[in-house]
Amino acid sequence: MHSGRDSLVIVCFRRDLRLSDNTALNAALGSGLPVLPVYIFDEATLSTLPPDDGRLNFIYALLAGMDRDLKKQGSSLRVCRGRSEAVWEKLLREYPCNAVYMNRDYDPGAVDTEDALGQRLRKRNIAFHTFRDRVIFEGEEVVKRDGMPYTVFTPYKRAWLEKFREMTAPDNGDGAPGRFYPCEFAFPGREELGIRASGAKVRDYTLEHLDRYARDRDIPAADAGSYLGPHLRFGSVSIRRIVRSLNTKHEVFLSELIWREFFMQILLHYPRVLHANFREKYNGIAWRNNDNEFKRWCKGETGYPLVDAGMRQLNRTGYMHNRVRMVAASFLCKDLLTDWRRGRSIFPGNCWTMSPPPTTATGSGPPVPDATRPPFSAFSIRSRSKNGLTKPSVMSGPGSPITKKDVTSTPSLNIALPGNAPFPPIRRE
Repeated sequence: MHSGRDSLVIVCFRRDLRLSDNTALNAALGSGLPVLPVYIFDEATLSTLPPDDGRLNFIYALLAGMDRDLKKQGSSLRVCRGRSEAVWEKLLREYPCNAVYMNRDYDPGAVDTEDALGQRLRKRNIAFHTFRDRVIFEGEEVVKRDGMPYTVFTPYKRAWLEKFREMTAPDNGDGAPGRFYPCEFAFPGREELGIRASGAKVRDYTLEHLDRYARDRDIPAADAGSYLGPHLRFGSVSIRRIVRSLNTKHEVFLSELIWREFFMQILLHYPRVLHANFREKYNGIAWRNNDNEFKRWCKGETGYPLVDAGMRQLNRTGYMHNRVRMVAASFLCKDLLTDWRRGRSIFPGNCWTMSPPPTTATGSGPPVPDATRPPFSAFSIRSRSKNGLTKPSVMSGPGSPITKKDVTSTPSLNIALPGNAPFPPIRRE
């Protein structure tokens, strides 16, 4: 640990790409030492993504905005690309670092990276401070009385709300000018980072529809969503500020935010759900996995209007109405009997609102209220037809993100919709 007059601390941004209400940043600013802001494009992640990936472009735009704001305070953002281990070795050689500050991430890969960094810093006698920032409550904070994690949403929600009533979530402010490390790094161009511009655009989030969210959230044409997904995913806005802006009229919307934390704690306690079924009994499901049906599902050419409209909207804009996404996912698993992992594989690069936990935490298909339930129990096309969701006027309308072109019909796949059919056969090993 460096203790001289020239010592500094590093704050490393990850999925918290903002300078305001940022827990790790404000703790670093309160350390009494100059703060060097750093962001690392990890080569291990970049190598798995296309150069024009929309997420990379969104991150790049957020970082550019942060750098502009830091330059107004006589500092700048150090943006690096490379293997995480090598980048940290270089940074620790270049700067007399006293401590590293970082907000916690809960994806298994991010947890491993954090653990490895902590070990590296301890060997150098450099303090490592991590903080809760992406959520109101972390996985270990809302558990059952016996200390076990919840796997059913409703009791988790009750426990979450009870704990929330007992706390005050602090607003960490916008930081104090003059405490950043004085520097003026040239902000790298996209080409330096191996990124190409993308036509996909992230919409600004809005909370102006919240008063009618509970009434209209199931109607795609009403466009009552907040578009918060990518902003919470990459941390351009604080979850604390969003929750604080709600009132008693917004209980349904708050419930959706609690869903997000429910799935994050599932992922924390059961990281296998990224790639395997939550309940091992479903590992033997005999999926049909028809390639032609899967391709038509991906293109929005199944002949089932609600599914097709959603998939076309996704391919065109990167967004998909929440209820339509559930229907499309359920249709893939329940009606086409296609392995949920095939469906999941197309979402990360196409869907702005997708994060790993909500698509996989059920362990065997689309999201349902109980993480132990199978993928054959909810959001069928038959049930959506009965409640009118498949009517063109409900799917699309003036100002709706689903256009009339998205709703145009195509020949239907030659499959029988089973409604509440029994499970498909399960292979016996």
